[in-house]
Formats: sequence, structure tokens, C-alpha cells
Amino acid sequence: MSFGTNGDANANGEVMANMKLQFGLVNPDGKYLTAESFGFKINANGLALRKKQMWTFEQEAGSNLGYLKSPQGRYVVADKNGNIRCDGEEKEDDAKFEIEVVKDGSWGIKSHFGHYLVGNGDMVNCPTRKLEDRAKWAVHLSLHPQVNLRSISRKRFVRMDNDEMHADEDVPWGSDAVLTLRFLGARYALQASNGKFLNRNGKLVEKSNDDCELVLEFHDNFVAFKDKEGKYLIPYGPKGKIQSGKATLTASKDELYQMGTSHAQVRLVSHNGKNVSIKQGVDVTANQLEAEDTEIFQMEYTSDNKVAFKTITNKYWIMGAKGAITATSSEVKSEAEYDLEWIDNKIALKASNGKYLSPKLSGALVASADAVDEKEKFVLGIVNRPLLVLRGEFGYIGMRGNKIECNRGNYDVLNLIFEDNYYKIKAKNGKFFALDDGNNVVAAGDDGDNFAIVLKDTKHMYLKAVKNGMYLQGDQSGSLKATADKVGKNCIWEH
Repeated sequence: MSFGTNGDANANGEVMANMKLQFGLVNPDGKYLTAESFGFKINANGLALRKKQMWTFEQEAGSNLGYLKSPQGRYVVADKNGNIRCDGEEKEDDAKFEIEVVKDGSWGIKSHFGHYLVGNGDMVNCPTRKLEDRAKWAVHLSLHPQVNLRSISRKRFVRMDNDEMHADEDVPWGSDAVLTLRFLGARYALQASNGKFLNRNGKLVEKSNDDCELVLEFHDNFVAFKDKEGKYLIPYGPKGKIQSGKATLTASKDELYQMGTSHAQVRLVSHNGKNVSIKQGVDVTANQLEAEDTEIFQMEYTSDNKVAFKTITNKYWIMGAKGAITATSSEVKSEAEYDLEWIDNKIALKASNGKYLSPKLSGALVASADAVDEKEKFVLGIVNRPLLVLRGEFGYIGMRGNKIECNRGNYDVLNLIFEDNYYKIKAKNGKFFALDDGNNVVAAGDDGDNFAIVLKDTKHMYLKAVKNGMYLQGDQSGSLKATADKVGKNCIWEH
């Protein structure tokens, strides 16, 4: 799906090929359009972006016309009097809407009869032919906001470089290649891993302001970012510095980017205190004290409990002759997959020959051990999430007072600090996550409690409080507690 603006509140932007995008629609009161599970009822009472608030717009090719589809797979239908129902099974004319993108990034959603969609509490209808403020919907993308961003024209990934962002990296590597898409109500801002925001002049600044606010446009499988003066972000000069370019009516190849999932990138520390590395060539060894790009590995889940490790050279670990591990595979074969076993805050890796990875005296990793002892355990530290956004079953994790809640509509950006083989989590008030006497998670400590992280799959993790050995679990009421002795769906956090 592709919508752009030309600055006019009723402007139809360029429309490109069919793409289905999930999003939340937020009214001026901050409430989400919600499709209830029973009776095909809709309202504007949602407090957070959860399954019942995730809508899809199925676009007609070559236009801004299409069909608004509920999470339950039914279409919104409007009649000539502005009444709304959400039980349509077919793409009939009365289910057709037109998207009008406002200069501030919000949407007007106009019915087949020319009336705009308005939602206020239990009342959702199309009462007006004028695009009034009450008929403007902020668009909250349902994808996780921490992404890699690739420039289409440069064919390079965007990364933080000192106090700028440059599109100059072949492989998105380390924390500097992870960007956080900050939702600001209708517009967005790009936040670097050091917490600073991209200004339209190309510099990173400490606090977001209107020069950092961007309208996010959708162009087929790509996106474009437009600043307050209607200028698109482009990669400029030999370094591909990201900044505002000239004002244009539509986004060309130079202004387009592709957003992608940011996989967890990790470092592994052996029992000898050395980092696993490819610094000495293709051999995978545990013999380095420093932790640079050659000591970072992208951990990719290939199936249940099986993972592959990609290096900065775009090669995967693979088991070869006599169980030796080298970074020489261009693809994930069976010999490049490893069974992942979590042992408290450490992991063990079993190769396709049924043996566990273990370092020799030289540090070289070999799949040679029949069982797990201390030599076969590795501490795993996540290196590309210094800023962390967590979303669970009931919404995002954020603060209310000093209490941490898990049903927020928008997210807080947390700081993740890895030290002494465990993690500390800092909230936006500068205090650390800790457990109170009732095992509730609060942000009130200058030091805080330690947490262990278990990566469930590519996008999800569990968090365990070291203090009591319990997993963090959320509740629909918003409470976040370390009270689960076994992991369930309320313990799963998208990162």
C-alpha cells in the first residue's frame, strides 16, 4: 500500500502496487479503533495496539481506494446515512473507502458515499462530509518499532556514525545499525542507538523537536520520510548522510527505504572468559578479550530451538571435518544449524553430529563433547539492543508513576545494560527495574535487580528475575510481576 501527500489535507498521493499493511487507527482522544471478537461490533475504546486493534487496508490497484478489514477478517461497510457495520464478507461497493493523507501524517477515511469515519467511544459512524479534526486518525504501525533501514538508491543500510546517520553499511551490524521508529501521535521520529534523534539537517540531537518529526509515507514495500517543510530524507554525498533534500511532489528511488526486522546480534563468552571470534580468519575461536565487529554474531532461528550464526562477513558457522567450526557457509545447511539449550543465563550448542561445541586449548571451537560441562557453556550477551522496546500480549511496556505496566498503547524506550553476565534495565525516569515486596516490577532503584534473558525465537524473549528465579508475566490490568515459575503466553515479549 502506498500513500503520500502534497501538503493539501485532501491530497491523494502516489499509489503503487498492492501491499497489505497492519496498523492501529487512533482517534484524537488517543483511543484505538477496536473490533470486538463477538458480534462484529466496533468501537473507539482501545487503550493499546493489540490484536483487536490491528486493521488492514486492502487497496485497489492504481488508486487510494480500498477496503478496511478487521482483525476478524470482516470488512467495514457504510450506508448512505453514515451508519457503520463490520460484518462484510465481500468487497462490495458500500465497503469501499478512500484514504486521504493529511499534512500532519494522519488519515481521513472517506466512505463510498463521501462521509468521513469518526469514532468516539461506542459510537463509530460516518457523520460528516468535511474532514474535521474529529475525523482524523493517527496511523500506528503494528510492526515492532526497532528496525534496520536500507536505502534503495544506495543499496546500503543506515547506521549511526558519530552524530549523523549514514547509508553506507553492506550488512547491518551492531547496535549502530538498529533504529527506533518513535511514534509521536501522527508523525514519527528516527532515534539512533545512543538515544539521539535525527534532525532534518542530518545531525543527531538530544531531544526530539518539530525538526525531527516526520510524516511516514508508504510506497509499495518501501517507505519515505517527509519533514515539516515537505522535503524527503535522502542519502547525501559520498557517505550517504541522511538529511532532508529538495522539495518534491512524490518520492523517487532516492527517497525510498526498506524497513526490515532487526535480528538479535550477540557475543558469546566461553568458560575461559574469552569472546568467540572470527578475528583470525575463518576459524571460529574463543580467544579474544575485546568485543568488536568480528566478535558479534547474528543469531537466526531456523526452527524450534535450532539456530544459525551469521558473521559480519555474511558467512554462517558450519561444522566441517572432525567437528571443526568455521565461518565459511554462504547458506544455512544442516551442518550450519545448532540445537540451542538454555542453562540459566548460559547456553550450550549441539551440532548436527550430536556433539556439543567446546573450545580446545587454542580456543578453536569443535563439536566434540558428548555432554554439557562448564567448558560447553557460553554466556550470551545481546549487543544490538542498548535501547529496548518490549511488547507483550496486552500492549507495550511503559511507566505509570514509578510502576511498570504492560498494557500501554505507546511504548517507552528502555536502556538494556549487560554486565557481570546479567542484564539491568533502565526506565525513562533514569531508575532501574527492581522487584518490590509483592514482586511487582517498579522503576525506583539507583542500582536495580539483575535479569536473565532467554531468546525464544527471532522476535521474542523471556525475562527472568534473578532475585526470585521467576519469569516476568503481564496481566490484562497492566500489572507486570515476576511470579511465573513456567513460561506462558503472558511471559512472551517481542523485542
